[in-house]
Amino acid sequence: MPNELILIFKKDDIVSLIETNPDKIVVRSYIEEATLDNGEKVGVVRVYADAMRNEEPEPLATIVGCPSPPCN
Repeated sequence: MPNELILIFKKDDIVSLIETNPDKIVVRSYIEEATLDNGEKVGVVRVYADAMRNEEPEPLATIVGCPSPPCN
């Protein structure tokens, strides 16, 4: 599907979030500008998952994922 966004997180990282006993897991992503080795400017997708408790504004833990492609 051409508009599909696939996000990949490692199993051990997900387990570490669950072990914090969160009320929910929040997945967030954003696009930032990066520069390739040849000097070309591109958009890069950054992906994170946060373990959250309802009464706490800050995450208990955060893991980094990546979109596919380039992750596999």
